[in-house]
Amino acid sequence: MLGKLEAFSNIPEWLSAIADLDLVARALRDSPAFAATTLTLEEVQIARLRLKKNGWSGLYQLTVSDQAGTRRNVTLEGTLIVSPGRKPDESPLSERTWRGFLPSMRLMLRRLPPDEVLSELDPLTDPLQAAELLEGILRKGQPVYSFLRFASCRPTVLRYKPGSRATVLFHLGYAQSDQGRGWPDIVIAKTYKDLRGAATYQGMRSLWESHLKDHDLLKLAEPLVYEEDLRILVQGHIPNSGTLRGLIRETRRAGTPERIEELDDY
Repeated sequence: MLGKLEAFSNIPEWLSAIADLDLVARALRDSPAFAATTLTLEEVQIARLRLKKNGWSGLYQLTVSDQAGTRRNVTLEGTLIVSPGRKPDESPLSERTWRGFLPSMRLMLRRLPPDEVLSELDPLTDPLQAAELLEGILRKGQPVYSFLRFASCRPTVLRYKPGSRATVLFHLGYAQSDQGRGWPDIVIAKTYKDLRGAATYQGMRSLWESHLKDHDLLKLAEPLVYEEDLRILVQGHIPNSGTLRGLIRETRRAGTPERIEELDDY
């Protein structure tokens, strides 16, 4: 039985390629969506790569900029296909109905229409809107933040599930006069479509108020506030040097015995 399973010990290249940030970014830059336009692809993030009944699919979150240097986020849904049939029309990426195909990866892409994008995501990913929104939520939620004001706010999308959930990390900066007031440098906001956010916050609060918070071998993220009207949970950040998923990807790319041993230790 184990001998037969050895065939599945390594992911085939045609499948692992669609999860490789460098390969996807290179293929996109060579595609008509960027090669024949003035748009510049600055960053690609991959989320929710899943096997469903219709095949492998995932979300590709792009950060693009135009000639004026204006940056914006574009979310594409990618589907791995055996044969494209015919190549879809390559309309400009700015169009909401954009569709494209990366033949080297057999990856069909389409831009998600507005009704499939979480409504709370836009205010959370725009630095100015996010700063105003977060300030209001934190001031309302805890007295210690009554006079909180950001000098800078830099959002990064960590996780995004269309129509359901989003997780955004914020690097926050303060004026010189506000330094040392104990305000957080990093917070994480999570949006919820349903009422699970309230239950999650209560669970986190119960843990935070228990003896587990002071355990030497356990680190808890502080639950800062839950905004019921917007269904947004804001929590503290646990410092880290990366994620296990990222380490697995890096180890697979390197393939060296040292990296494999490091992964095994974790």
